Amino acid sequence: MGKHIAMKKKVLIADDKKIYRRSLKTFLVDNNMEIAGEAESGLEILDMVDKSTPDLLLVDIATPKCLWLDMFRWLRARHPDLKIVVLTLHENLLKKALEYEDSIFDGYFLKYCDPDTLLSGIEKILKKETLADSSAPEPFQCLGVPGGAGSARPICQR
Repeated sequence: MGKHIAMKKKVLIADDKKIYRRSLKTFLVDNNMEIAGEAESGLEILDMVDKSTPDLLLVDIATPKCLWLDMFRWLRARHPDLKIVVLTLHENLLKKALEYEDSIFDGYFLKYCDPDTLLSGIEKILKKETLADSSAPEPFQCLGVPGGAGSARPICQR
């Protein structure tokens, strides 16, 4: 895999599972991104975003001690340039999140998506581009992207 981003972007990784954080950290560093930090809980996310001012928050929606809707709203108000990308293994949580408020985050991925799809999506979100990928190779390698007025919407479904 080549270096996809010319200028290093700072990413805060938030997941309660160390193996996911470690894997994402290695993957992102290998693709020319800087890791602003790693968080295990919602409280750590809030502290680390204030301290490290990342360009992107990559967050598992099932992170404990986190009322994610409130947290995302707070982050949006306090850090309007922060891109928020949700990761999850749980499609039902993702659907529930989209029912509440679809403009609360910039994109979403299922954790088992193809790494190139994840990287490409992150790059486009960071560049504020709209994604239009009708060629996702596997069912449920789901990618959510800004659509219209900042909403997140799926572009690949079963």
